[in-house]
Parts: sequence; structure tokens; C-alpha cells
Amino acid sequence: MKTLSVVLAASFLLATHTLVAQETEPITTDRPSTGTGPELVPTHSLETENGVGWTNDDHRSRFDLPESFVRYGINNRIEARILMPNSHVSGGDPTQSDDIQFGVKLRLRPEESAWPMAFATGLSAPSGTGGLSSGAWDPYEAFSVSHHLPKNFYSFSSITFASISGAPHGRSLFTQGAVDFGRVVTPHHAVYVEYAPLYDGRQHTSGYIIDGGTIWTVRPNLQLDLRLGHTVVGESSGFNVAIGYSFRRFVIPPIPNAAR
Repeated sequence: MKTLSVVLAASFLLATHTLVAQETEPITTDRPSTGTGPELVPTHSLETENGVGWTNDDHRSRFDLPESFVRYGINNRIEARILMPNSHVSGGDPTQSDDIQFGVKLRLRPEESAWPMAFATGLSAPSGTGGLSSGAWDPYEAFSVSHHLPKNFYSFSSITFASISGAPHGRSLFTQGAVDFGRVVTPHHAVYVEYAPLYDGRQHTSGYIIDGGTIWTVRPNLQLDLRLGHTVVGESSGFNVAIGYSFRRFVIPPIPNAAR
């Protein structure tokens, strides 16, 4: 009887694991594009998106790491978000870091709709170095929308507004837009191109980012990415390369048919 109980329990766990694997959607990330899509992570899942970038800006090289973004699904409409301080390492110069950011992302329209939409908001805390930190709490808001196109093509766009301290005349507006077009080549591989204009009110400068990349879903909970881009801001321009890896784990196992 004891042996039969163990067999039945093992069979139940295996069947549950299989159902969960079938019902849980593959990992989707905000990497590697500049823009932000409307997707949220599944409920009770913890997702970490990481990467390393290299930039050649006006003949100066810089490495950016760890590019870590932590996302947690509170429920099927809200996720908590923490953008960890990113370090910038240049040859011969002291290492600098950005401010940490805390935020939430709210689902406005579901992913099953023709036009999924989401809204994100948050604050950056004065935790970075003097050259990159504004020295104050700076709010930001972002709106994103996506749409599936025929033949496995897709598009999404986003717009971000941030109120940043540190300008000579007080707070100023920073705006970053993005328009992305991509194609799902196989269930485990996708490619995209992106145009992302920006305006920085602190220096009254405008610019843009043009980039493209590819995404590999190695396993349902593991993704690799590659990005190549060109940035122009005011009188300066630069070329950048980034590689990344992202993974997801469930803090509480998902219930079949209710993963998101």
C-alpha cells in the first residue's frame, strides 16, 4: 500500500508539472530593445533580465553591466519592477553608476486583445555617482502598446516621460520614444529593428537610437539576446553592442489555465 501511494503521488506531481509546463507561456522580456512592450510577467513569477553592453562613443569605449532588471508578477494586472544600478566602466576612468529605479507596470488591455496596452510608473532614487545621478527622486511614466501582424510579424511602440533634477534651472523633461517591428522566425527565435527618438531637456538636445537584435528562447524560462545599435545625441554619436541573458522562476507554482 505504501508503494502504491508513492507511485500515485509521483504520477500526480508529474501530471501537474506537465500541465503547468503546457499552460505557462515562454519567457518574454523588456530586453534587448530600448522600447518597452506591454507584456507582464506571470503571476507569482520572479524574472531577472541581465546583460553586458559595450559602447564606442566619440572614440571612447565603455562597458555597461550588469544591466539587471528585476520583475515580479503580483497578479495578472500588476507587476513590481526594480532597475538595479548599472555600472559604467571606461578605461582609466573611475567607475560610475546610475540610480536605482522602483516601479510598477499595470495592464490596461489583455495580451489576447488586438491592441495590448500597459502603463508603467515609478521613481529613481538618488543612489548613483555624481556624474550620473541627479541627486533627487525623479518620477517617470511610460505607456506601451503592441499589435500582431500577418505572417508572424509584430510591432510595438512606447513613450516614456521623466522629470529629472540637476538642470541649472531646476527640473527638466526627458522623453524617450520607440517604434519596433519584428518577426517570430521560429517558436524559439525572433528578430527586430527599432527607431527610438529622444529629447533631453537638461541640455536641450535631441537625438535618436537605431538598433536591431535577435532573441533566442533556450528554454521556456531562459532567454538569450543580442543587440547592435547606433546612437546620435546632439553633436556626439556612438556604436553599441549588448548581449544578455534572462531567466524566470515561480515563487509560487502557477495554477493551470491561470498562469497569467
